[in-house]
Amino acid sequence: MSQFGSCPHHNAIDAVATLVHHIQATHLTGHAGALFLFNIASFFDMVNPKHTTQVFRLKGFPMYVCDWIHSFLTGRTVSLKMGTHISAPCAVYNGMLQGSPLSPILSALYMASLLDMATCWSHKDLNIIYR
Repeated sequence: MSQFGSCPHHNAIDAVATLVHHIQATHLTGHAGALFLFNIASFFDMVNPKHTTQVFRLKGFPMYVCDWIHSFLTGRTVSLKMGTHISAPCAVYNGMLQGSPLSPILSALYMASLLDMATCWSHKDLNIIYR
């Protein structure tokens, strides 16, 4: 597993060189290849509470923890402020609270299933680039 971001002496050029190497190596073996890119810039905004609760149930968390997580992710509202005007509250149906210390923990567990599945793929090379 390769990590490039926030690592000394590694940069975008290293990441691209590694990617090109893997593409060429895959081509030479005659296998088909796939590249999955995840843009997590707005990840916290897109988390679905129902799906998140289901993921935690499938991971074996007790029902009271799953219910608490669902409660944490639902029933929120947002108001917009422009100058002195404040809008009426609007319901928020998706997303985690940004800035909460719990959000990175929940999101890591939420994505863990995908990473677990990826480790079982044949002819795989899972490279993670952190930014």
